[in-house]
Amino acid sequence: MANYLIAGVVFRATWHQQEQKNIVYLAHDCVVLPRSFRAFQMYEEQPKHVDIEVEVKGIETFEMPKHFKRIGNQICFQDGEDMVIGFLTDFEHELPGCSIRMNKDYSYVSLTPHRPECQVFDMQRIQYVFEGKMLLQGGFVMHGAAIEWNGRGIIFTGVSGSGKSTQAHLWKQFERAIIINGDCPAIRKTKNGVMMYGTPWCGSSGEYMDRETPLRVIVQVVKSEENKVRELTGNEKFMTILSQVFRSNVDETMLDRAIENITNCMGSVRVLELRCTKEKGAVEVLKEYINSMI
Repeated sequence: MANYLIAGVVFRATWHQQEQKNIVYLAHDCVVLPRSFRAFQMYEEQPKHVDIEVEVKGIETFEMPKHFKRIGNQICFQDGEDMVIGFLTDFEHELPGCSIRMNKDYSYVSLTPHRPECQVFDMQRIQYVFEGKMLLQGGFVMHGAAIEWNGRGIIFTGVSGSGKSTQAHLWKQFERAIIINGDCPAIRKTKNGVMMYGTPWCGSSGEYMDRETPLRVIVQVVKSEENKVRELTGNEKFMTILSQVFRSNVDETMLDRAIENITNCMGSVRVLELRCTKEKGAVEVLKEYINSMI
């Protein structure tokens, strides 16, 4: 059994077979779990309340339902009140190599391997549960590279390949910014304002940190041959954020939750569009604009 604290959400994980806890799934090309998960482990204190119980089971046969939705390498369906996602792990098998089962409030999830090669400590899959729980608790997880600069949280977001990570690393190189998370930072409103959190899910970057900081700016990155900044407002601001929020493909109510939470959280956060190159000039232009907002 192990407890983890991620962006205010407490996980408790138990394993039917303890050896699974120490097996690293090297098949992922974009993940550094379980090492990154350990950075969020609660070693000394025992939590008074657990938000998500995670049960890692032994091998069980996967029962293919009559009705399901196929999304990429996922098979999604409802089973009574539970939501199930089966993960097709290769091209040789028609059935999922492993699956997760979640109850409707994301307080319990079981991770079940269906073949020996998938019997691993693959907590990567629990990201789906975390995203749902964050939405139920008033926050959300966003696709972007998150940095801390002079005590301010900045998230670079945009479509894949737009240069989010490039801009984050330019700020690290020239402004000594700290990279909190390279792909999936969490956001929630607290008594201290809107906060940004590192999570162990960090895409191909391998960059993560157990750290929270006030979120001040979200920057939509667009490739360009010049460096130019403008502020987004109204519906343009809202849709920029919504388009990058992770939410369930199974639970249709999560869209409404995302809309509500963005509305509640984003009043104090500025959203900018940065049309930029991959050079230092992009940092200088954005830095000047951010400083002018203070």
